[in-house]
Amino acid sequence: MADSFAAVDARGPQVDAVLNSAPYLEADVTVEGDLRRLLDARQGRLVIFFALPPSVTAEACRVLCDFGLPEAPGW
Repeated sequence: MADSFAAVDARGPQVDAVLNSAPYLEADVTVEGDLRRLLDARQGRLVIFFALPPSVTAEACRVLCDFGLPEAPGW
């Protein structure tokens, strides 16, 4: 993430906050156990953004459909 921010010359307290608080988790989103681990690690509201090839995104969505999304308070 630091390289991505640096590539667009993004700086400041908001960038620092993201870099200091965002975890890096390696996972295969087409594997149910890995996807559950990612969802379980979240804090706050859930937002899913797929920056993956369409075929991988479609498979990840199929996996999500098999077990559903976690309940979120206030939704």
